[in-house]
Amino acid sequence: MITSLHLKTALMAYFRFRKQSLCCDEVGFAGGNSDILVDTGKEVIDIECKISKSDLKADIKKPKHEANKNQLSRY
Repeated sequence: MITSLHLKTALMAYFRFRKQSLCCDEVGFAGGNSDILVDTGKEVIDIECKISKSDLKADIKKPKHEANKNQLSRY
């Protein structure tokens, strides 16, 4: 069974070693927290790892997703 740790490890390996980007996991900030945060040098990518539909539905209610609803950021 795939866990969120498997997903995080694979994503961080991809962005760090294939794309040569800076990565960190479990980053907290004013709008919430991020499973993985990637700095490509041109943009910052916030990645959430979800392994169940219920987890995804619960996460949508978080304040950091309001920016997407208001179209303040690309999502």
